[in-house]
Amino acid sequence: MKVGRASFFVPTMLAFGFAFLYVPILSMMVFSLNNSRLVTVWDAANSPTLRWYVALLRNRQILDAAWLSI
Repeated sequence: MKVGRASFFVPTMLAFGFAFLYVPILSMMVFSLNNSRLVTVWDAANSPTLRWYVALLRNRQILDAAWLSI
């Protein structure tokens, strides 16, 4: 009886743990495509956009820091 309960409990807790770690990362990825400066307002006319990622790749200091960390 304990083996059945443990075999259900461990995968469930593992799934909750991974969800706790990865759901915020995935939500930040989705909201980073928003063209509005406010998170609560989704600019449907201009979204999704890669504006923030283009600005990131044009910033020379960030590229130098990323290259240095490699």
